[in-house]
Amino acid sequence: MEEAVVNVMEYAYPAGNKGDISVRLISNGHRLKFIITDHGGAFNPTEATVADTTLSVEDRPIGGLGILLVRKLVDSINYERNEGKNILTLLKEYNTIQKS
Repeated sequence: MEEAVVNVMEYAYPAGNKGDISVRLISNGHRLKFIITDHGGAFNPTEATVADTTLSVEDRPIGGLGILLVRKLVDSINYERNEGKNILTLLKEYNTIQKS
C-alpha cells in the first residue's frame, strides 16, 4: 500500500500543485482491502508497463518497479476512474500474509 500511495504523491498532481489522497482500510476477518483515491490525472496501473527485471540495471529504463512490487505483493488489484477520481483497490488475503 505504501508504494501505491507514494506513487500518487509523486505523480498524480502536476509539479507544484497539491492534491488530496484518501486511504481506506477495510478488514472482514479474512482479507484486507485497501482503497486509495485521488483526484489527480487518470492513471491505470493495471495497464502500465512493468519493469523488465531480466535487463541489467544499466539497460533498464527508470520506472515500473513500484508497480511490479505492488502486483507481486497483493492478491488482487483493481483500478477505476469515476467522477474525476482514480480509485485503486488492493486486496490481500490473510492466508497469504507471511508471519514473522
